[in-house]
Amino acid sequence: MAATSEVLGKLHDVLTEQLLQRIESGEATAADMAVARGLLKDNHITCIPAESTAISALEQKLKEREQNRKFPRLVSSKPDEVAADVQEAAQFMVSHGS
Repeated sequence: MAATSEVLGKLHDVLTEQLLQRIESGEATAADMAVARGLLKDNHITCIPAESTAISALEQKLKEREQNRKFPRLVSSKPDEVAADVQEAAQFMVSHGS
């Protein structure tokens, strides 16, 4: 028996409401948060941080944390820079007979 769009929509609503209740009550586990993140990602829901929002504060905290690292990242998290790092490492290995 195939689920109808109406049934799937209701399931989506119930799941979303339950997750939101757990998060707002402070009862959410790490697994609940992962499910919530997956739900947002699967539905292509993103945000652009605006000043004075929680996501903006999180973004700023992460930037500060990155700047205060005792040891810099050895590899960039930016895909273009990672590709350049890999290419440079490969060239080094070839030129040094590795």
